[in-house]
Amino acid sequence: MTKYQGVLACLLAVAALALAGCGGKDARTPSGMWDSPLHHFNNGIELLDEGDITGATVQFELALQIDGEYPPALAGMGYLAALSGDEDAAEDSIDDAYDEVDDDMPVAVQLWPYILDIRSRAALYAAGRMDRDDFIEGVDDVFADASEIAPENAALYYWTGEAYVDALELRAAEVMFHRVLEMKHGYEERARARWEVVQAANRAAPGTVVGKRIALLRTITRADLAALLVEELRVKRFYSRTQSVMDKSFQTPDQSRAAVALDVEAAVRDIDGHPLRADIEKVLHYGVKGLDLYPDRTFRPQAAVTRAEAAMVFEDIIVRATGDKALATRYIGQESHFPDVRGDHSAFNAIMLCTTRGVMQADIRTGAFRPLGRLSGVEALGAVQRLRHELRLFE
Repeated sequence: MTKYQGVLACLLAVAALALAGCGGKDARTPSGMWDSPLHHFNNGIELLDEGDITGATVQFELALQIDGEYPPALAGMGYLAALSGDEDAAEDSIDDAYDEVDDDMPVAVQLWPYILDIRSRAALYAAGRMDRDDFIEGVDDVFADASEIAPENAALYYWTGEAYVDALELRAAEVMFHRVLEMKHGYEERARARWEVVQAANRAAPGTVVGKRIALLRTITRADLAALLVEELRVKRFYSRTQSVMDKSFQTPDQSRAAVALDVEAAVRDIDGHPLRADIEKVLHYGVKGLDLYPDRTFRPQAAVTRAEAAMVFEDIIVRATGDKALATRYIGQESHFPDVRGDHSAFNAIMLCTTRGVMQADIRTGAFRPLGRLSGVEALGAVQRLRHELRLFE
């Protein structure tokens, strides 16, 4: 159990003790018009979305002190239990919420247990407490049942879309977010942001689970890029085939780190325990330019990849795939086409090579390359896919 889950479990235990003495329905007399289960529940949902778990717990508890059978608040406590990793408590609270739903209740009240059921399943799946197939099947079933109650509810579609993102069912997620935008019943801003990301990821057409996950990232790290090369480029196979291209005579001064990287079995100071260590070790073993060790023998796995660094990685792949060593220096001494990249920039040749080949693009409006800009997952995946297509790496 993580520290976060431990704190949340304690909060839920305190809430349970408090509720145990509340008795049945309407155990606490409201102190005013706004002291109502609906108001407290809405506050709790808002606080949840802001990341305030403690505040949300208090609000759901206040709702249940007034009405111990209020379905949305019961479901809210179930979702909190799911966040803490307590699958049994989550299921019990969600079931209690369903049991208290009545056809005479407002549609929104009836619907929240379904929405929070979906969110609970997503939380448990993210925590590794649910099998992927069971997760998807469960979300589909809950969505189908909820749609019969409210076929045009934006929150239902939005959170189902988020669940599909968690399961990497990106086509289904795109449909859900787009439906929210069509309905115009709320959640438009959040749905538009997610729809654009998922749509871009689908256009990039990742072929692996790693590729799908990385395509959703606004910024990727050096470790992420290593994993992407291993999965989507199959770096071991590719670099083994092209190893003869990268002989010692080919190294320029700014590639001196690559020589160190080839000795990957020597201690790397900062990847012990990293979940992507195996991927990092592969790219280090094959001396991928741009993803080599720093002089202090660190890899810095969590460092964001800049566009200039990515260009150097992709340049290395192009040189190896073509077997043309001259490409590594072809543009040195030429005039820069970019207002923000000088001809003496360390990555100038790589940037020129990648943009000339269509692997990376400059800003259409300004012509700037943004060498220090952070590389997004979609950009990285798109570049790798274009490399595979244009260079026919595995024919």
